Amino acid sequence: MGKWDEAAAFLGLPEDTVRGFPRIQAAGNLRLRLENHRGVERMTEEEIAFGTARGQVRILGEGLTLSLLDRDEAVIAGRIRQVDLTDLS
Repeated sequence: MGKWDEAAAFLGLPEDTVRGFPRIQAAGNLRLRLENHRGVERMTEEEIAFGTARGQVRILGEGLTLSLLDRDEAVIAGRIRQVDLTDLS
């Protein structure tokens, strides 16, 4: 068991949360939930980009809006075409 596994088990949290990775959940191509972000870096109706502790998450599509935005969670609505993850080491 590695140090991240041990920390996650000790805290009762998923390993991705402990390591700072973004968590992405999609409901078809019309809604996306993103956790563990560090804020919006860019936003248009065709692109919303978020910084994370491990890089950047970009959502591309049409008519994109933020239906929820708080400290570490965001919900994006619209026609989602693509999700790009960069520098998530």
